Amino acid sequence: MVDAKMDGTSAEFALKSCASPLLVTTTCARLEVLWIASSTPSSLDCFSNLPRRGSNEPCFSIPQVEDASPFTYVDTHAGRGVYDLIVEEAKGNFQNGIARLCSRVAASGVANSRCHPLQEYLALQGQVNKGTMPPHPRYLGSPCISHLFLRPQDQAICFEYAVDMHRELVKSIASMQRHHPHARTTILQENSYWWLLHHLPSDVRRGRGLVLMDPPYEPYDEYMAWNLYALRHLYHTWPASCIAVWYPCFTDEQTEAIYLQFLYLDVGDILIADFGLTKESVVGASLQRSALALLRPPTTEQRLNEMLQDLAQLIGGADIKVFWISQWSQRRGF
Repeated sequence: MVDAKMDGTSAEFALKSCASPLLVTTTCARLEVLWIASSTPSSLDCFSNLPRRGSNEPCFSIPQVEDASPFTYVDTHAGRGVYDLIVEEAKGNFQNGIARLCSRVAASGVANSRCHPLQEYLALQGQVNKGTMPPHPRYLGSPCISHLFLRPQDQAICFEYAVDMHRELVKSIASMQRHHPHARTTILQENSYWWLLHHLPSDVRRGRGLVLMDPPYEPYDEYMAWNLYALRHLYHTWPASCIAVWYPCFTDEQTEAIYLQFLYLDVGDILIADFGLTKESVVGASLQRSALALLRPPTTEQRLNEMLQDLAQLIGGADIKVFWISQWSQRRGF
C-alpha cells in the first residue's frame, strides 16, 4: 500500500531535498543499514538532487535480535526513490561509484566477507536492472530498498518536501509495490522535523523504529541544529527507536564541534562511524569524509569496524574510526 499526502501549509520552511546517503532495510531477523558515504564532487559540493550513490561507498549493517513486533522506518529526506544513472550529470558518478564497486566485488568476491549486506545490496540493484545495458543504469534509493524489506506488520514513513521530487518518489514506491504488495509506505510532503516533533503517532512511539536524518545541509548550521533538536526530542519520546544522523565532515574543527554538541545533548552515549577515503580510492572526490552518528544502535563497535574494514579493502582504501562519544570525551579530558 502506498499512501501519499501533501501538506505544504504545515512546513515552517522549505526543505531542499537530496538523495539519501543511507540505505535502510528491515527483515524479520535483523535491521540492516547500508551507509553510503558520498564522495562525488557533483553532489556533495552543492547537495543537489543528483544521486550521491555514485561514490566510493562504505556500508555496514546493524544486526537486531529477531523480533516479530511491528517496526517503523522514518526517512526525513527521502529524495526521488529511484535515480537514473545514465543522465549526463551522473555518468561520472556511476562509472567511478557503483559500477566500480560491482566490478571489484565480482573480481574479488565477498562470499566470506563480514560485510555480507553488501551482497544483498548489490543483488537488489541488479534485480531492478535485469537485462539493461550498461548494467545498473538505475539506482534504488533508501525509501525503495526499505519498502522492499518491510514485513506485513511494518511500515515506512518517507518525507519529501520538494514538489517534483515528491511526485517522483510516489511513482518510485508505486513501482516497487508491484513486487512487494503487502508493504506499507506513507509518503508525506511535509517538514519532517516538525512532523516528528508534533505529529508522531502514539502507537509508533510505543513500538520499535529507526529514524534516518540525512538532510542536504544547505545551510549546514541550520540543518544540524534541527538534527540535534529532533535527536534529543526522540530520545525522550520514542524510547525503542534508533536514530541515525548522517553528516559530512569538512574540517577537523567542525567535526570536533559536532562531537561536543552530541556530548552536551545528554541523551546517553552515541556511536560514531567515520569513513574517510584515502588518496588511492579517491577519484575526483570533493568530499572525502563523512560520518554517521547512531543513538541506541543495536550493534557493537567491533561489528561496525569489521564491516567497514572489509569494504575499505574493496574500494581501495579508507581511514576508519568507530568509537563512542564517551570515549572521545575521555580522550579530550571532559
